[in-house]
Amino acid sequence: MVANGNNPIKDLKSVASGISKESAVNKAITTLNAEEETFVMRPKAEPYIYRDSLDNCFLAWKINFIAQKPYGDWQIFIDANTKCDRYFGILYKWNRQSI
Repeated sequence: MVANGNNPIKDLKSVASGISKESAVNKAITTLNAEEETFVMRPKAEPYIYRDSLDNCFLAWKINFIAQKPYGDWQIFIDANTKCDRYFGILYKWNRQSI
């Protein structure tokens, strides 16, 4: 299996998610203390193979949404295999013209 156009993945143990898409979206909203009534773009979630800086691969949910509180175009990666709160990365893209 190849992730995101990179080298072949050999250490990914499973592609079955341990948490649901809805649960991952709720974790993302809770983590950022986002106010759902201020969403400009509703959250979208998709399975994603996240490769860290040490070249380890993890199955994650990639969640994107645009909100006014907190203001920004958010992208958060949540571990899809464990029920603990483990986040691989939170990206914030601010563009005044996009909102």
